[in-house]
Amino acid sequence: MSKKAIRWLYDELPNLVAGQVLTAADAERLQDHYGALDDDGRPSLGLVICSILGATLIGLGIILVFAHNWAELSRPLRAFLSFAPLLAGQLLVGWVLLRRQDSRAWCEGSAVFLMAAVGAAIALVGQTYHISGDPEAFVLSWMLLGLPLSYLLRASAPVAFYWVGISCWAWMAHDWAGSGNQLWFWALAALAAPPVWQTVRRDPRSPRAAFLLWVVGICLCIGYGLSFKQGLGGGWILGYGGLLASFYLFDTGWPQQVSGWRRPWHVIGSLGIVVLSLLLTFETWSRRANWDRLAELWAQDPWLAAHWLLQSTLTLLLVGLAFWLLQRRLRSGRRDGLLFAAVAPLALVCYLLALFDVEGGALLAFNIYLAVLGVGTLRSGLRSGRLIQVNGGLVIITALIAARFFDSDLPFTVRVVLFILIGVGFLAANILAKKNRGAK
Repeated sequence: MSKKAIRWLYDELPNLVAGQVLTAADAERLQDHYGALDDDGRPSLGLVICSILGATLIGLGIILVFAHNWAELSRPLRAFLSFAPLLAGQLLVGWVLLRRQDSRAWCEGSAVFLMAAVGAAIALVGQTYHISGDPEAFVLSWMLLGLPLSYLLRASAPVAFYWVGISCWAWMAHDWAGSGNQLWFWALAALAAPPVWQTVRRDPRSPRAAFLLWVVGICLCIGYGLSFKQGLGGGWILGYGGLLASFYLFDTGWPQQVSGWRRPWHVIGSLGIVVLSLLLTFETWSRRANWDRLAELWAQDPWLAAHWLLQSTLTLLLVGLAFWLLQRRLRSGRRDGLLFAAVAPLALVCYLLALFDVEGGALLAFNIYLAVLGVGTLRSGLRSGRLIQVNGGLVIITALIAARFFDSDLPFTVRVVLFILIGVGFLAANILAKKNRGAK
């Protein structure tokens, strides 16, 4: 019997015993008969990483050899050498599809090599025949030509490279003055969404899924900031509040035994919410966000939102997604994490306060919110005995107090005493959390 069949049988044994189809002794005898599996059913992470690094180094080495002797070669020979790695990569991918499709290491390595060959071919041919072009066009062409590899080989590395590439393209193409080319980032991102979703849906616990979600989460944060033009008051904060709250709430159906770095959107969302809220407690950032100028801008140009229709639509979609995920969590009976998710409705309330020219409303609201968030996180950590939550709550409170030191006129001695008290609070809270964890 193949290892795949044995693995399936071992996964089914607990259900068979629970359904009284087999006894526990029968299940043990079956396991003794077929023996232990050598692996956990997943490809070796080290082997996959080594294959990606190996393919990258081979590709870079070939490019360096070409570059060292490039000036001495004739133009036809340059063109041939430009296409040689591309042809070799295509042959390698074809062989992998025919003979090694089940090997994750071969799929990842061959995909990385071919994607590097595509970029090298475009650059070398353009240099050889002096084809004019700009960096944005080069990056965009490279990414679009390399994306099909993620569908053919179900490889994660090309998808991650594609997301990073389109984020770089959006940065190069962004123009605050008005072209709006960077808005194509969202259409480009949609092209790479299916392989990411398939990977996460297939096994949300896998390192591949965590790796892709880290890359996608960071790129989405960058892409939203680049695609949102200034001028719609604090609308970008409304959108970031919805985006980060959606990240945080995305783990509603996530396997509860998965934690830490394998829940990237949870981590990105929580850290992003704290950083965004902390920035908005400063008057400087509040003015940069135009909370206090929104009513004035609206009065000057009632069609300002229409002028930025795409950005406004995107913002509303993100906020709507956050509210939908929030109501799903409430309906499921889960109350954990509601303080972090509250940033989306809070941003909406502050947006409305600024719209009706309520001066200082947003500053006060985010100061109170950050204080409540820190205390709530600390309290939750003390009750559960989780040191990471305890220290997280203390860090939030400390950051808020430190922020107020920079824009207040407190005496130096008062600041010193407060920092000492915060340090004592850190030690006391950790000791108490350890005691609570030991009591359980």
